[in-house]
Amino acid sequence: FHTINLPRLAIEAHIAESTQDARVKLFFEKLDSMLEDAKGSLIDRFKLIAEKTYEKYPFTMQQGLYLTSDDKPHAITDKIGEVMKQSTLSIGYIGIAETSTLLTNKTYGVDADVHDLAVSIVKHIRDFCDECQKETHLNWSCFATPAEAVAGRFANIDKHKFQHEKKLADVDLYRIFGKGYYT
Repeated sequence: FHTINLPRLAIEAHIAESTQDARVKLFFEKLDSMLEDAKGSLIDRFKLIAEKTYEKYPFTMQQGLYLTSDDKPHAITDKIGEVMKQSTLSIGYIGIAETSTLLTNKTYGVDADVHDLAVSIVKHIRDFCDECQKETHLNWSCFATPAEAVAGRFANIDKHKFQHEKKLADVDLYRIFGKGYYT
């Protein structure tokens, strides 16, 4: 899977645009670009792995950990592409609360409009994954990335890069970076 750093996209939109509508519009444009990049990368990775042979994954394939991996004898030189169609190409996201705050200057969880924006972002990613599934006939998923290391790493990188950005002066950066991680 790939994880998209939503707050980074929102920070960039906040710096580039002065109104909420313009920020939200630019954010979604940046998100669409990021989604296309993630899709391309995941498909490339899938194709690369699908060309591997059973001998590269002896335990996984011989123990039937993938459906159909052990339903008939396979030569060790057989490619695993058909079996890999049961895997999932996943696009994760992180920082939905911080993203909503950066785009609206309002606190997530307090304002209904902020909540609606957050839901629309997740729905946008989910809809993209659904379209990818129809297009590729592969399994696609969307989820809030549960990786604590990524949550802290992304927040730390963004803090060091943007904490002194003058165009973020109207944002309570402590609410964004103060925890040391993105939600």
